[in-house]
Amino acid sequence: MTSAITRTLLNLGQKSSRMVGLQRRSDLLAVRQMEGYLSRRKAALLYDTICDLKGPGDLAEVGSWKGKSTSAIGMAMRRSDIKGKLYAIDHHVGSEEHKKIIEAEGSTWDSFERTVGKAGVSDLIQPLRMKSVPGAGWLRDHKIQLKFLYLDGAHDEDSVREDLLAFIPLLLPGAIVALDDAIPDGAFPGVHRAYSECLKPFATEIGWAKSLTVVRFNGSST
Repeated sequence: MTSAITRTLLNLGQKSSRMVGLQRRSDLLAVRQMEGYLSRRKAALLYDTICDLKGPGDLAEVGSWKGKSTSAIGMAMRRSDIKGKLYAIDHHVGSEEHKKIIEAEGSTWDSFERTVGKAGVSDLIQPLRMKSVPGAGWLRDHKIQLKFLYLDGAHDEDSVREDLLAFIPLLLPGAIVALDDAIPDGAFPGVHRAYSECLKPFATEIGWAKSLTVVRFNGSST
């Protein structure tokens, strides 16, 4: 009898694992078809990182663009029943490297709303349509503490430094931070310099996908 129960539980576990795998593939396929700069490998790392989150705290994204990364994070939250809200911070008028695109298309806000709506994650997201540092101030004023931060805003060294200094006090001990283009030989070396100065001494690197670096914050947010 015990053996039969064990076999049944194993079969149920295998079926559940297969279902989770199918859901993951379905979500990542949907993300691949969205407009944006998030590559397949980066999307997978971001998605899996979110699925592994534990404990209290909220999530924040700096630089939502047209909602591709926002949707990937939101879909992972939905699949894994991650508690907390995702604060998507972007003024939606582009940074310097997007100047020509913005001049041609205008604000990315409408595209962002359509993307997250189609992904079915709008209820998990609170957009903050403002610049990054004021966004950090808004979170601080509302006593928001973060267990996850995705930083993909302006890529010049001064802006990245300002963002890190503004958001690090909001991180809970053990929080996960994902930074795009934080590699020394990448297209934006200033991102890596700011990361090395402001966050790397207080963090452990735990994952990489192309230019996306994921770290665990070891410091205190107080």
